[in-house]
Amino acid sequence: MNGLKTNNAPDSSVVVPHFIFGAINLFILAALIILANTNLFEAYFNNKLIAITHMAVLGWATMIVFGALYQLIPVVFETSLYSEKLAKFTFWISAVSILFLTYSFWVGAFDTLLIYAALLMFFSLLLFVVNILLSYKKSAIKNTSSKFIIAAIMWLAVTELIGTIIALNFKFSFLTVIHLHYLKIHATVGLIGWFLMLIIGVGSTLLPMFLISHNLKYKKLDISFVTLNIGLIGLVINWFLVQKLLFTAVSWILIVVGILLFISFIYESYKKRIRKKLDIGMRYSMLAIASILLPIIISLV
Repeated sequence: MNGLKTNNAPDSSVVVPHFIFGAINLFILAALIILANTNLFEAYFNNKLIAITHMAVLGWATMIVFGALYQLIPVVFETSLYSEKLAKFTFWISAVSILFLTYSFWVGAFDTLLIYAALLMFFSLLLFVVNILLSYKKSAIKNTSSKFIIAAIMWLAVTELIGTIIALNFKFSFLTVIHLHYLKIHATVGLIGWFLMLIIGVGSTLLPMFLISHNLKYKKLDISFVTLNIGLIGLVINWFLVQKLLFTAVSWILIVVGILLFISFIYESYKKRIRKKLDIGMRYSMLAIASILLPIIISLV
């Protein structure tokens, strides 16, 4: 990250704790996998597997992403973080929430502890969302890359809202469809809306910067932003209200088109790069972008 230093960069005390906690959670994740033993070979909806999944997604991946995003906001938005104090407070609330949520799943306390853990988790993520949105508000940069990040932040809020609704339903049973249906929506919105759009937003800024690429066709990103969001919105509406196969197919096609346009943009950046020799970090980055094609190929087989 040395090449990303700006005058707007947050203090290390905002960023580093996320990386440390993420590393600790990776160790906890490995321990949970060992302790789960044969539970991993059962149906995908069992309390231990769900605990492991949330530790991986929230405790490890999302914590690392939060720390990195706090450091990248000054680069992508070209402004300082709205509140470092709020970021520090959010970290501690999130840390407690993640451990509490994982424990609630692990012991199978779906109609007792899980409700409070989910509400605390929702509150902590809401604080993060508010901090990023207010940082974006004071930024003069409103390009497509920054819009992808803001879209990802909004989809994170939707993901957590759906998760909280599912948690409350275990106690109050107000949903009309089996909870596994909503779990599908929860997972899809999280993976595509939160993680994928964040990858596109950050990647479309940093990769051309490190490759030293110029004269790129940013129209591809504009179209990608529209197709991805329309496709995901279409999926959510369809799964909640319509539930028509044709609607699902069209939505997925739009999402795939958006992904392919992003990959095409990165490939163009790679071809037009001035920096011909890539270091190991950039090689991994190029491999990671190419690997996004793998789930698409597998889904067609």
